[in-house]
Amino acid sequence: PRCSTQGYPSDCCAQCGALRGSERAPKLRVCTRCKPAGERAARYCSTHCSHAHWPLHKPVCKALRAELAGGEADM
Repeated sequence: PRCSTQGYPSDCCAQCGALRGSERAPKLRVCTRCKPAGERAARYCSTHCSHAHWPLHKPVCKALRAELAGGEADM
């Protein structure tokens, strides 16, 4: 099964779309760089998917971290 929603849903791999709990993705790993973004953080079923998706995810991850850093500075 594949996830068909846009963005980084918390229940599927951002690269291949494997659903959490499926044979391919019994457990999803969260991108450690944008993990503080919570539900908006990318999740992956494997290191392979994480590395394959990095070129696409890198600018999004950087923007999430900048947004979080700005939000913390405003507090």
